[in-house]
Amino acid sequence: MARKIAVVAVHGIGSFDRRPSDSATLSFSADLERLVRSRVEERLPGAFASDVAWREVFYADITEENQNAYFSRVKRQLNFDRLREFAIKNLGDAAAYHTARGDPNHDVYRRIHERCAETLQALEDDTFEAAPLVVLAHSMGGHVMSNHIWDRQSDARLSVARVSSCNTIASFVTFGCNIPLFTFAYSYDQIFPIADPGSGLPDHLRPRRWWLNVYDKDDVLGYPLANLGAGYKKLKDAGALADRQINAGGWLTSWNPLSHNGYWRDSDFVDEVAKILVRLLKQV
Repeated sequence: MARKIAVVAVHGIGSFDRRPSDSATLSFSADLERLVRSRVEERLPGAFASDVAWREVFYADITEENQNAYFSRVKRQLNFDRLREFAIKNLGDAAAYHTARGDPNHDVYRRIHERCAETLQALEDDTFEAAPLVVLAHSMGGHVMSNHIWDRQSDARLSVARVSSCNTIASFVTFGCNIPLFTFAYSYDQIFPIADPGSGLPDHLRPRRWWLNVYDKDDVLGYPLANLGAGYKKLKDAGALADRQINAGGWLTSWNPLSHNGYWRDSDFVDEVAKILVRLLKQV
């Protein structure tokens, strides 16, 4: 029996364990899924297990191929190996991810978005083609999914309401989001966000606030979005975009830059995601 709601989690910059063999085998989002499941089941017993399909977009193995090869060649030739590895695997992700039209050797962007498309198609198969989709995108994953949605919205062939077309998105949740770092080639008036990605949903499943951006002020890689550009301000003024500041992480991480990885288990963030799913489960 098809499930009613699709959830896709997308990781950000950094180093991760080996890619699971299937997008339904959870890795980086396993703790978040477990905690959200518990909160939802408290409100709606049995609903999460029967009605929610949760999958991951895992792309770290794509960006780390050349990073690992280079680091192995320079390892122990320089000082601060561990710090340099951290820099390579974090800054290197952002550097590797860009479009390079006309360069046949540069296909990182294409390969990452193939992963996005594969996972969304699998979620569509898990649910039904026009099921409401919740996107949970961390760090650079917010930029990846924003691009993926933008590309889908620019393709007239994908106008049919489908999970894989990214036009049944009921909630786009970014956290520790660094979209601003990818926009500095443009002025304030030239920066525009994606359009409402819920055009394929019935009106009762389309919330006024469809983009929730969660950040911690101690997280140097996570930023508010409402003041990024003219288009983002327009979204915020219309009530479609909300920036939410939380104190992510535990007592060792919540007060410093390590909070960037604290969202996945943070109680406040778990509550935000659970509320979104409870609302949808009551409406579908």
